[in-house]
Amino acid sequence: MDDSRTPPPQHPDELFAARLNELFEEKRRPDGKRWENSQVAAVIGKSRQAIHSLRHPDGGGRGPTFEMITLLAGFFDVDPNWFFRPLSEGPKAGGDELTTRLASLGVTHVAANQVGEDLAQMRKTVLQVLATIERMEAQANGQADTSPPT
Repeated sequence: MDDSRTPPPQHPDELFAARLNELFEEKRRPDGKRWENSQVAAVIGKSRQAIHSLRHPDGGGRGPTFEMITLLAGFFDVDPNWFFRPLSEGPKAGGDELTTRLASLGVTHVAANQVGEDLAQMRKTVLQVLATIERMEAQANGQADTSPPT
């Protein structure tokens, strides 16, 4: 076993940074060269420093906003949830249930500040909360419950 390898990221910001840096390595400009922070920032309307901070978290930042995740996912043509999948999984296009349901509710920002939280469990919990909200809204509006079972 090679102990010189970098251990996998443990904090969500480190995982996000590792995935973002992976995109910068894999996804190239039309001329085949690597994207620079300033180029990506200009296209998505953010600062070069904002991109740099996401690629190199120092532990003091707030992590990416839902807006930034969505912008970067769109720029690199990956599903926003790709940033939080295990590092062994490659880029995937298209949406999933959580992204679709959050968007349908007009959610524009999701924050997760619990260090070491299991991302799969967080996704499951969010889906359960969304189902509860949808049931409550249906009841308040006198409609039949159309929310997916949890």
